Amino acid sequence: MKRFLMLLSAASLLVVVSGASFAQFGSGEITPPEKGTAEVSLGLNAQLMSPSDISLQLSYAPYLNRNLQVGGQLSYYRADGSGSDPDYTQWGLGATATYNFVAPEGPVSRMIPYAGIGLGYVKADAGDWDDDATMWTVFGGVKQFISEDVALYGQLAWSKASEEIYRDGEKDELRLMVGLSTYLKMGKAE
Repeated sequence: MKRFLMLLSAASLLVVVSGASFAQFGSGEITPPEKGTAEVSLGLNAQLMSPSDISLQLSYAPYLNRNLQVGGQLSYYRADGSGSDPDYTQWGLGATATYNFVAPEGPVSRMIPYAGIGLGYVKADAGDWDDDATMWTVFGGVKQFISEDVALYGQLAWSKASEEIYRDGEKDELRLMVGLSTYLKMGKAE
């Protein structure tokens, strides 16, 4: 039930953010990024347990064509301990593949839905305990372009690790990320 409520809350937040973005930036069209463009993103976990927690995700993902991206990401999470719980720190490094749902030609809406998968390595420690694990992730979200080269995004991701690596002693985690992406032209598109 707890996971269902978290998922429902995350989905509701995505709808509100998407609607606010649509109202702010309109329904105009853009030319979506294509081969020769790389997306650089900085994201924050929107579900932090306390105000002192920090969760960042930095991603780099070049486009192979206007639908498909492959790339890598670095993540960092730190939570202050409370009572007898020690501080918790987690680092992650991974590779991702993302499919953007856009038409094969022509301009598209400023709001682009996407889905993807990832595979990575996670290292965590808390007090005298530390562990590492491999993990895989499935994710989906929406990019809201505010210009041709800048987008806001909201993403829901579910990760499954090979060990009980997450703060609550679980092997899986559901999280909501929000962030900002910029699109860098790396050369001429073919």
